[in-house]
Amino acid sequence: MNFFCKVWYWFWFCVLYIPLSIFYPVKIINKSNGKFKGHKIFICNHLHNLDPVMLCIRMGVRVRFVAKKELFENRFVGGLFKSLGAIPIDRYNTDIAAMKKIMGVLKQNEQMVICPEGTRNKKSEEAQEVKKGAILFALKTKSPLVPCCYTRRLKFMRRTSLVIGEPFDFSEYYGQPITKELLDKLSVKLSDSIWGLKY
Repeated sequence: MNFFCKVWYWFWFCVLYIPLSIFYPVKIINKSNGKFKGHKIFICNHLHNLDPVMLCIRMGVRVRFVAKKELFENRFVGGLFKSLGAIPIDRYNTDIAAMKKIMGVLKQNEQMVICPEGTRNKKSEEAQEVKKGAILFALKTKSPLVPCCYTRRLKFMRRTSLVIGEPFDFSEYYGQPITKELLDKLSVKLSDSIWGLKY
């Protein structure tokens, strides 16, 4: 982020911090697991549109995140999300431009939030199949992964918890060909790292 973007980010952070903390109370468990310096990817389950925003607010750090491009069709919402560092992504097609932006953010030693399920789980609070994007970004940028899990769906004036797991990486696979078999194998590890925090 350039200086202007950082100013806008912290402006909206300050504006949103108190109301969101009051109306959507979230208790952070093991917050220190995500506080180490340097680039990293927070991987999180996705039950509510505010999940990435609340993670940033409650962690108290400047974190970029991806959001479906449809959210940017509304001028106010899109402007707010861009100010918070959101990167629009096309969920239905291979979005090369968005992928390049995400890798650029990580290579600049910044932090990302990615919900690897790819879309919000509207019907239940159980695990969905994870997509491969977060794994590709972690391998190509050698980024540590920090698993996070909301124990239940965010709801107005209802307390929930966000558990931060121990960071890990895929360093043993750096430099290896990225095959379907490897991605499938790492998808299981990634999914287990998130949902193991809930049960």
